[in-house]
Amino acid sequence: RNAVRLHFKGKNLHTHVSADQAVAFGAAKLAAALEKTSGGKVHDDKAVLVELTLGIESDGGVMEALVPRGTALPAHRTLRLATKVEQQAGILIRVYEGERLLVKDNKMLG
Repeated sequence: RNAVRLHFKGKNLHTHVSADQAVAFGAAKLAAALEKTSGGKVHDDKAVLVELTLGIESDGGVMEALVPRGTALPAHRTLRLATKVEQQAGILIRVYEGERLLVKDNKMLG
């Protein structure tokens, strides 16, 4: 508790708040920011930002950045892709998170 108090510059901790209440408040705050209900505000003006760049794998294993780090959510991006072969029936798109040039050095999200 002392470490937390020092981190917040000596402010008194609210020990009467349960962990479940804190999680519920955080989830409500995030939902309000994402859905922009109540003007996107619950108790403060902090926006939800992308912590690491989100991208997809392009030719040669290079990460093509779609949502740069620090972008406010929700975000909308459009990217036009070309296939390697004519009449290609499908494409597998993997989403990665990270700041490195090559996808092998970033974390695959799915």
